[in-house]
Amino acid sequence: MNLAKSMNTYIKIIKKACEITLAQKEWWALAALAGLVHTGAIFNMLIRSFLNLQPAAELNATALQQISPFFSWVLSYARNLTLLETPHLIAYILVSITILVLIALFALVAQYILLFIISKGTKNITWKMIRKKLHHIHVLRLFSVNAMMRILFTIIIGLTTLALGMLITDVLFLDAIWSVGIYTIALPLAFIVQIFGMLCLIQLVKKDMSLGKMMNNVTSLLRDHWLAAFELALILFVINFITSGILFTALICFAILAGIAFEVALAVGSYILMSIVTFLSLLITAAIILVYAGAITTFNYSAWTKLSDHLSRYEHFPAIEHALKKLLK
Repeated sequence: MNLAKSMNTYIKIIKKACEITLAQKEWWALAALAGLVHTGAIFNMLIRSFLNLQPAAELNATALQQISPFFSWVLSYARNLTLLETPHLIAYILVSITILVLIALFALVAQYILLFIISKGTKNITWKMIRKKLHHIHVLRLFSVNAMMRILFTIIIGLTTLALGMLITDVLFLDAIWSVGIYTIALPLAFIVQIFGMLCLIQLVKKDMSLGKMMNNVTSLLRDHWLAAFELALILFVINFITSGILFTALICFAILAGIAFEVALAVGSYILMSIVTFLSLLITAAIILVYAGAITTFNYSAWTKLSDHLSRYEHFPAIEHALKKLLK
């Protein structure tokens, strides 16, 4: 396999992922819900997380907020709870836990259904097929894989945050070398965790494996093809970055149009018209974001599924290895 054939493999995977995404567009709302658990945009999430890291000398509230936005929400939530009386506090906690459990359950089921739909490619999927597949769902296995990814990723980010603050010096060059060394270790580890989890989910849904067998298969697959996974992650990063830019531009343009409409309604002096304009603006904005979230999640899941299928059946020589060999000649 030469460099052209290696790149052609990725092109075919991306093309097939686009075909599946467009063919299954009626399931984009479900995909947006599945994206609450994992969007599949692995490299994007890693870059965003590591760019926001700041050194921390100890694991305090500020450091926790840097590690994950979730901690910031938890801390704010805990402060509000302390203001409630005991009976109201207990009721509030029970209701909140119930709502969170239901949201997590719905998101996990949506993730399972989405991966099943993608495994069928561009074929038409009916609710009857989905109900039949749901008889074999293992929510605890799904939760275990997603929880494992979150916990390991949080640990890596947390240790990185602390490590960055351990050897802070007055020498800018030494600080830069230390930071580069830490990121050189942390970024690949976080990348492996996210890829490993994504491939585990694909195997779990497609082949209905036990956790042990699934992890063993994915470990073997990554051991032989980790560089190919890295290359696909980079390609998806570029695609996700470009599409995010397009989404941002579209939202800006719509915000300008909505602002003009609101100014017209304000000039007319009709509160009913202003309310209608505001409601429609929020509705259309939410719809645009929902469509994008569903489409990009379906696309990312499809790309990883196609890569998993390809590497399971065929040999693949990474493009980076081809390029390095040519440079070293």
